[in-house]
Amino acid sequence: MAQSVTDPQQSKSGLIQAEHVRQMVDDLFTSMFDTSVELIDGPFDAAGPDSFQAAIRINGNWKAELRVIASRGLAESIAQSMYDAEIEELNEEEILDALGEIANVIGGNVKGIVDQECSLSLPCVGKLDEATRRGDISQIYRCFEDDLRVSLIED
Repeated sequence: MAQSVTDPQQSKSGLIQAEHVRQMVDDLFTSMFDTSVELIDGPFDAAGPDSFQAAIRINGNWKAELRVIASRGLAESIAQSMYDAEIEELNEEEILDALGEIANVIGGNVKGIVDQECSLSLPCVGKLDEATRRGDISQIYRCFEDDLRVSLIED
């Protein structure tokens, strides 16, 4: 069951609030892609056999994992906008790298809020793992006419 966009979600420690993540995602898409995102309430429809996941670990005094999940179509739209290229000009690695960059930017912003000694891993990007759990903070956004899930799971 999807959480309502008004639910007061937060990480286990309370250091990261859902509103922080929402602002990070909004700022990222506004500044990097000159487009807006809409936080939506409802089921996540983008998960499927062609979906991708980008995950980044935050390790140190505070530990968490940030996951960004998108359909192939959304990952392609992100890559097209990021590289200012037509889909025919992009290869699979560039599409995955673009989604990884989304996770990297949001993960870096999360790390900055925590204000503890932490390091950020490189993004791990690939096909969606069906066993993926939602996380402490799990939000769904509508962007480029598709759904994007951003989840933060604190250890």
